[in-house]
Amino acid sequence: MITPDLLKTTSLFASLAQEDLERLAQAAADVVLDADEWLVREGERLNFFVVLEGELQLSKEIMGRNLVLTQFGPGDFFGEVSALFGVPSLSSLRASSRCRVAQFAVQYLQELVQGPTLCGATILKTLKERLVESGKHALELPSARVLVIGSQMETDLPEIRTFLRLNRIQYEWIDREKQPNRIPACVPSSHPGPSVVVDGYHTQQL
Repeated sequence: MITPDLLKTTSLFASLAQEDLERLAQAAADVVLDADEWLVREGERLNFFVVLEGELQLSKEIMGRNLVLTQFGPGDFFGEVSALFGVPSLSSLRASSRCRVAQFAVQYLQELVQGPTLCGATILKTLKERLVESGKHALELPSARVLVIGSQMETDLPEIRTFLRLNRIQYEWIDREKQPNRIPACVPSSHPGPSVVVDGYHTQQL
């Protein structure tokens, strides 16, 4: 059972009045996770939550690989972007150890950010920072799962691109000579010819 005193131990809720703590405690869902258990997977709907005990690992699947982004511990919060904007979670959360979180429906999150409290200001500040970081991260991702890397002078590339187009496989072209900084690290520098990369894996040297 989530209690007002338990919520007050977190830095986020420490400044709230007792009546606000009591109302939040009654509204909170008490979620307990064992180690390696998922709180949410990428693409699922996520409510706002605050970690009370243990640790959660935030990860995202990028180009077929699971990338660990950060860890959340007692007092940390997450899910405000998904809850406020009504979008699926852009990442996954799994318990690194046995943990406990207080989870809140969107209406309680809205009340907090719209109120004049330090708690609401902290959530809004973190929300803005995470939106900026998400935008920067998105710019670093390739626009297609299939990358074709080579030079315009190589005569076999038209056949590769024709095959991909006929099979309706989206791909992105990278010019080896003009865009050397965009060549994925998985492509050996010792191979000068055309290459195909699928989901971050160097599948073919041509």
